Amino acid sequence: MCIRDRCKRSAISIHENRFIIAMDFNFLVFPSPKPSYTHSSFYGSVLYIPTDPYLWETTPPLVPFNQTFLLADKESACAVHGAYEASCIPCLFVPAKIPSNKILLHFHGNSEDAGGSKSLATTLRNYLNVNVLIVEYKGYGIYKGSPSASSILDDADLVFTYLICALRFKPEDILIFGRSIGSGPACYLSSKYSIHSLILMSAFTTLREVVKGIVGPLLKYMVADRFNNAEWLKTAKCPVFLVHGDMDKFVNAKHALELYKAVKGKRKLHIAETMTHDKLNAIADFITPLMTFYKEIGYEVVSNVRGYDASSDPTKKTTSKKESLYYFPI
Repeated sequence: MCIRDRCKRSAISIHENRFIIAMDFNFLVFPSPKPSYTHSSFYGSVLYIPTDPYLWETTPPLVPFNQTFLLADKESACAVHGAYEASCIPCLFVPAKIPSNKILLHFHGNSEDAGGSKSLATTLRNYLNVNVLIVEYKGYGIYKGSPSASSILDDADLVFTYLICALRFKPEDILIFGRSIGSGPACYLSSKYSIHSLILMSAFTTLREVVKGIVGPLLKYMVADRFNNAEWLKTAKCPVFLVHGDMDKFVNAKHALELYKAVKGKRKLHIAETMTHDKLNAIADFITPLMTFYKEIGYEVVSNVRGYDASSDPTKKTTSKKESLYYFPI
């Protein structure tokens, strides 16, 4: 679809007594993909977090699980629980293999849903030995509704609060990962809470600057200036690791450099030479420099990956062919 047709989807809203033309940014830049999973396909692994905090004590996040359930039984259980309703935020839970008091909040990229990001999330789980919770966005996967910047940020805040108040995680035991559009809620939370650490992949300074690189400086003003990551990182209350592809044609690596400059505390930027916006080598481009960063800041990782020694140089670890797979898409 051409830019002219996309502009027809623009909506005019009033803000501070001024007219602002706010384009449906997800339609233009971050279109939601076809769902990669259903309620049944990840049955027993999806946490349904009520959007009403008053229901947290009375509504279990997991739908009752039974290994003998047939498909019809699973669908019935989801219906009774209320999982089909938009009043719950579906999040995919990947538990640590070795019991851990830490959890990584995972905000996936624009062209994948929670199911599509499970491979990379599992790799993070394996190397960092943390629990992982992949947050779904409205309009993505099984989460009903339409995606928007405000809904993504609101849900991110609610899920973070749920981890603290309902699941009793301490803020300093929560790691946050954001990829592409997921860098928005990730940076936002890091500016509000004193978390363990922030991991950013293919992140941008602002959504408007991404559009500028795609359609030019004039049309960028037709997109509301959402997700001001550069501003949020100025007040980040944790160590920050950034990885970006030197061959990224969608979000230029200059964005990563600007974000790196914005961080006031401990930080590390890794530019991967052959990494693009939707293709990377998980170990060489991401895991190895990440583990080096954690070693530099004094965080001892208890990895459960066979052959990995946390006290040794992570660049010398041998990896299996399976662990070195490329991940698509972002």
